[in-house]
Amino acid sequence: MKSLCERLSALALAISTLALIAITAIVGWQVWARYGLNASPSWSEAAALLLMLYTVLFGAAWGVRHDLHLGFHWFRQRLPARWQHHCEWLVAVAVLLFALLMMIYGAQMLQQTWRYSLAGLPLSMAWQYLPLVGSGALMALFAVEKLISTPDEH
Repeated sequence: MKSLCERLSALALAISTLALIAITAIVGWQVWARYGLNASPSWSEAAALLLMLYTVLFGAAWGVRHDLHLGFHWFRQRLPARWQHHCEWLVAVAVLLFALLMMIYGAQMLQQTWRYSLAGLPLSMAWQYLPLVGSGALMALFAVEKLISTPDEH
């Protein structure tokens, strides 16, 4: 499972990175078109905002895998060793529940908006909710990995 999670984490980081590079190119083109060509493209802002969702959500999934999320690290490190384990378990369960809700409700929104188009882009509105589903699934998997790999100290 660890090898699969490592590969999926690398994929999440790649998606996030590529989306960030695309945002940079799109905004650069938008600025040049607006001020250099005096012809601002109508699609650029909508595309950049859509890609921002992919950057942030898949970057967050990568952060969950690498324990860079809100895990109360400062607080945890000051607890006795026995309580640190319980706190780690509690954080992993909270991330798992949040990720499952994100995935479930994201999937519902995706289904409900599939037939509507994004303003400024010839794409379905569902593309806005796809990263919620994908990153939610990855976060849930990474939380389960954390729960499985954390030794039980009862």
